[in-house]
Amino acid sequence: MAALAITLFTKCSEKNNFQSLDQNKLASQYYAEDHQWYLDNIPFFECSDKQIEEVYYYRWKLYKAHIRNTGPNKYVITEFINHVPWDRDPYCTINAASMHHIYEGRWLNDPRYMNGYINYLYQEGGNNRRYSESIADAAYAYFLVNGDKNFIVAQLDSMKQVYDHWIDHWDSSQNLYYIPAMPDATEYTIASIDASGGKDGFEGGDAFRPTINSYIYGNAIAISKIGALAGDRVTTRVYFQKAQDLKTDVQQNLWNSSLQHFTDRFKVNNKYVRYWDFIRGRELAGFAPWYFNLPDDNPVYNSAWKHLTDTSQLLGKHGFRTNEPSYEYYFKQFVYFEGQRGSQWNGPSWPYQSS
Repeated sequence: MAALAITLFTKCSEKNNFQSLDQNKLASQYYAEDHQWYLDNIPFFECSDKQIEEVYYYRWKLYKAHIRNTGPNKYVITEFINHVPWDRDPYCTINAASMHHIYEGRWLNDPRYMNGYINYLYQEGGNNRRYSESIADAAYAYFLVNGDKNFIVAQLDSMKQVYDHWIDHWDSSQNLYYIPAMPDATEYTIASIDASGGKDGFEGGDAFRPTINSYIYGNAIAISKIGALAGDRVTTRVYFQKAQDLKTDVQQNLWNSSLQHFTDRFKVNNKYVRYWDFIRGRELAGFAPWYFNLPDDNPVYNSAWKHLTDTSQLLGKHGFRTNEPSYEYYFKQFVYFEGQRGSQWNGPSWPYQSS
C-alpha cells in the first residue's frame, strides 16, 4: 500500500496534476452554517467515490457531536450522545473506546480537545480501568502528530501508575493478562458463551485474550518511548523489556496453530470449559496484536490474514464478522431490549473491533 501511494504521488507530481481543494465549498456543502469549526479543525478530503467522501465528513460530524466542554480548556469525548447507566459521572465518559477517540481526534488542529481529554483520562481519573484499554499508546500517537513533548511527558507518571494497576489481571504462572468478556468491552464472546454452557455470555468467560495482552503491550511500548523523551533511561529500559516479554508470551501461547490465528485460552475452569484450553473458533479479536505491530513478520503469523478475506469465515456481507459461522452459537440472540435485538459479539460486525 505504501509503495502504491508513493507511485501515485510520483506520477501525479510528474504531471503537475495537483489541485488545491476548495475547502470552503466542501465545508459549506457538508456542514452548512456550522462550517467554520470544520474549516478550523479537520483535514479536508476529496474522493472520486462520493460515498466514501460522504462517510468521511459524516464521521467528523459525529465526532464533533461527542466533544463535551467540561470547563476552561477542558474537554472530553463521549461514547454515547445520551447518558447511559454504565458511563462515568459526571461527564458520561467510558474508557473502553478512548484509544479510538484519541487516534481519530489527534488530527484536529485545535490541541485543546485532545489535551483536555488526555488530561482528564490521566490526571483526573477518567481512565478508571473499568474496561481494558490502550490509552497510553493512543496518547503517544497523538504526540507523533502534534510534537508537544512537554504535554506527553507530563502524563508519564500517571501512565505508569495505571499500567502497573493492571497487575490485578496478571497470571504469573502463564505470564499473560486475562479478563472476562464484559470488561474487555466484548460481551458474548466464544469464551463467555461456552463458559456458560451456551446459556449466556454477557459476563464471565475469563480468558487470556489477544486483546488485553496487545493493549498492554502497546501501552508498554508507548511508556518506554515517552520515558526516552523525558530522559528517563530506567523507565525506557524497564517498560521496553515488559513489552518484549509480553510479545514473546503472546506469540508462544496465544497463537493457535490449528486455527492459524491468535485466540483466547480459558482462565476459567468449570464443568463446561477447561483452564488453558484454546477457545473453539476464530474471532476478529485475534487481529488485535497487529494493531500494535506486535507479531513478528513471518509466514506463520501472517497466515491469519487469509481468514479475513474468506466469506465463509470472517468476511461478512455487511462487514467483518466478530466470529465465524461455523461456531455453534454464531448469531444466536441472547439479549433483547424493549423487544429489540440487543448488541452482541457472536457474529455481527462491530466498528469498535473492525477498526
